[in-house]
Amino acid sequence: MRAAGAIYINSRKRDRGKGPSIIPESFWERFGPDAAVVEIDHPGGKPRVTTWHDLGRQKRERQANSLSWRREGCGRTERRALYVWVFHCPGVDGVAYYGWWTYLVGRGISIQVRDLRDYSGQMRLRGPIMALFPVHPPGLFDESLYDWMPLFARKYCVRRPDGKPRLHAGRIQGKGMIWADVTGNCIERIIGRAYLPQIANGNRHG
Repeated sequence: MRAAGAIYINSRKRDRGKGPSIIPESFWERFGPDAAVVEIDHPGGKPRVTTWHDLGRQKRERQANSLSWRREGCGRTERRALYVWVFHCPGVDGVAYYGWWTYLVGRGISIQVRDLRDYSGQMRLRGPIMALFPVHPPGLFDESLYDWMPLFARKYCVRRPDGKPRLHAGRIQGKGMIWADVTGNCIERIIGRAYLPQIANGNRHG
């Protein structure tokens, strides 16, 4: 059986000369004063040394990449098509996560839509979504989101490419499409419904 490797982490703040240390000073002296991390895959193996200079460079690179992403993508508003996905979860052990859920889903986006306002202001998303996908004649009922979700799944059930409902469609999940103005991974405004192109039998989804 192969022995497990080891990772030794240096600390610039460790107290020198104040009692015994788990890793003796003589160990770090072998790798120089700038050694920060030493990895050894197996006893007798050649150590790989990461210096404080390497860690600083890696941190600056991550910061630069993050700043570049924010400047180039996060601040630009795009009009994109998103899925409105409503589904029923049977729960984990019948309890956790049980119930109906609504998400807006797209590339790089997965936002839960709720009945109550929270830190992300999702109350402003709920109203337009329910208005775009009515489940009753206008003004007949004023549903809460939780009342609306099973009715949405039944009316806007998930279908196969030939237009026929998928197995259990309408009972456990439904799906529609919308256009929205998106900034980074934040939805600024919902514009309207979106539709996929018609297929050969005339059906379309969304």
